[in-house]
Amino acid sequence: MSHTELLKRLGWWKITTQVPQWFNEGIALMLDNRFVSNPDRIGKYIDYMDEWLYYTRGGQEILELENIQSVKGFFNGNQQYVMLAYMTSGLEVSYWLIFAGNNGFEIFLDQMNQGSSFSESYHRTEQTSHFKRSKRLPVNPLRLPDSDKTDK
Repeated sequence: MSHTELLKRLGWWKITTQVPQWFNEGIALMLDNRFVSNPDRIGKYIDYMDEWLYYTRGGQEILELENIQSVKGFFNGNQQYVMLAYMTSGLEVSYWLIFAGNNGFEIFLDQMNQGSSFSESYHRTEQTSHFKRSKRLPVNPLRLPDSDKTDK
């Protein structure tokens, strides 16, 4: 249903050319509770972190968001790869939704419909949040600089 809703709200062309597949699938995961069913926003992110850590073998086999932007990139592998793609999407989108807030998805859609790019809309929505970053919220490893993702 979320895929249909995105299509209805943004149109086929924007979905096909601007919205990364990881976001499309990540939004779907937030609604269908397929892998994580925690109703609390922060709890959902932490549960996705646990799943992501399992599928990445403790963060050793990371799948970057840039590698799963297209449908082909998202589904271009074996079952383990596709599950990791889903967990990566769930991790990122659940994190984003904490900061986007209750109206964040609507704000995001409005900005895209007003001509902003996906990236601009995504980051702007997150930055306008009233949620304050907490020391108790684990850092999203997908957002670490590349230099921090490797052993020195």
